[in-house]
Amino acid sequence: MTTSISDIALPEPDVAARPPALKRWLAGYHRVASTNGNEYHIFVNGSRPIFSTENDSKVDLDVEIPIGPLILQLRGYIDHIWNDVDIEGYVKVPLLPQIPVGELRGRLTDAIETRPDVPEIMEGFLRLFVSRDRWFTLGFDITIFRGAVYEGTLPVIPLPGATR
Repeated sequence: MTTSISDIALPEPDVAARPPALKRWLAGYHRVASTNGNEYHIFVNGSRPIFSTENDSKVDLDVEIPIGPLILQLRGYIDHIWNDVDIEGYVKVPLLPQIPVGELRGRLTDAIETRPDVPEIMEGFLRLFVSRDRWFTLGFDITIFRGAVYEGTLPVIPLPGATR
């Protein structure tokens, strides 16, 4: 007598006791923010440098924000005590490799800006700053594919002492 897969009794997973892996991941690395009537999904991976004990106030960031048909990528670090950043901006277009759109380095208290000019794909400005309520914030006004305009201000991650 042979046993088929349908004859094997498998225990039912207790879904109520533990949220699905995707739901857990999204709760820790994803948030939705709105600006100018549009919703934006912000995906953030962040970690402290593993082998460095020099400055534990630095956090390495990998941020992805879909804006229209593109994905804006911000990669680098933020020092949440000194409000310093060193971030490279990229844009990801379907079927193309990531394209550099600017370097954002300096003090967030002064606001840091870059003006990406990627012909036929994206132009405008990106600005990083610390908001009054202590959020690492992205301001943007960009034109994509010479037509669609996206503008707004998105709180990306809370900094120590954030009030939101």
